[in-house]
Amino acid sequence: MPLLRDRLTLQFCGGSNTDDKMSPKKMTSQMATVGFCQRMRLNDYGIKQGWQTEGMPSPRFMGEAIIMPDGKLMLVNGAQTGVSGFNNIGSMTGNSNADNPVLQPWIYDPLATRGSRFSRTGMPTSKIPRMYHSTATVRAQTWLCQLRDRWLDRRRARRLLFNTSSRFQLLPDGRVMVAGSCVSCMASLC
Repeated sequence: MPLLRDRLTLQFCGGSNTDDKMSPKKMTSQMATVGFCQRMRLNDYGIKQGWQTEGMPSPRFMGEAIIMPDGKLMLVNGAQTGVSGFNNIGSMTGNSNADNPVLQPWIYDPLATRGSRFSRTGMPTSKIPRMYHSTATVRAQTWLCQLRDRWLDRRRARRLLFNTSSRFQLLPDGRVMVAGSCVSCMASLC
């Protein structure tokens, strides 16, 4: 196991850029979020180097990172602006605390040279925003299955811009399946 131990890496991508002392009344769904990743190799050399920072293609938070069979990461879902939470800040988009959904997945290759680890080449763009309570997994067939569920008070649904209906998306090559919403309905299908 020494070889594996030398390759272990801790990585954080995106997130909120908000001061934790800021009043929620001053927060907006258009606030900037983090547009970089930080990583550290968990070996003596990496720990001595400290955190390494690398820019992402765009800001993203509330996203998912899935380890693919080839060791690359796929980053999916999330939003580009705002804060997490629902219907509880000063200026919202509908009743969402976040806005500008990230609709295109990215591939992150940890073995590529710094500055060229992210790629969007050949990645499809979804029409289904998945920002809150979403998750993703890789199936044995190498399909990517994404799910989203969102509790909400139906009386406030008329202001909901990012709806919660159940939807599927199957890409033309048939390799990647994308599903949206209602985890209890979709779990048996994914």
